[in-house]
Amino acid sequence: MTPDKYGNTILHAAAREGSLDVMKYLINTHHYNLMTTNNRDIVKYLINECNSDIMATDEYGNTILHAAARQGLLDVMKYLINTHHYDPMTTNNRGETVLHCAVKNI
Repeated sequence: MTPDKYGNTILHAAAREGSLDVMKYLINTHHYNLMTTNNRDIVKYLINECNSDIMATDEYGNTILHAAARQGLLDVMKYLINTHHYDPMTTNNRGETVLHCAVKNI
């Protein structure tokens, strides 16, 4: 996806507008690879501009920090811990901390 003069793509616009279905469509249909972008900037954008709840969990109790650890996104993990004082000892429904998730993917 080609970014505009500010570096934003259509995915940024969908996130800004809270269009989850459009975001899913872009990611799934157009195979928008989040791993090739600056993930920290995407997370910052979703938190700061879209007021996303960083403490939200999925059905398994995983937080955004668990997800970042699973994917090896160290820059995102540092951002969440250092800037938002996210507790790395937060556990999911299985009692796994962020460290548990990170180690599983080494």
